[in-house]
Amino acid sequence: MLDDRTRALLLALLYPVQFDARPELGISRVLKQVVGRNALQATPSDYLRAIETALQSRDEELADIIPQTHSEAAIRSYLQQLSRSFVAAPRGGEPFARS
Repeated sequence: MLDDRTRALLLALLYPVQFDARPELGISRVLKQVVGRNALQATPSDYLRAIETALQSRDEELADIIPQTHSEAAIRSYLQQLSRSFVAAPRGGEPFARS
């Protein structure tokens, strides 16, 4: 089961694309509006950790985090694609979001 903070971070990443026919097309927008602005006082590492935790959880219905019409597979695919938009900073520093 996901903790409240992880669920909140995921909700922030899902909210901007909940009505998009293809959520993956909104990744750039999410990176700019949510991750890039440190929404919820979260770092890119916080968001990436939330995504990784969610994707590892096979018993959690990620599509139920926010009311929307996408399938579980579509939400997991979106989060996988979003996670690939994070790159490690040089010398092991804070990962940043690539928009």
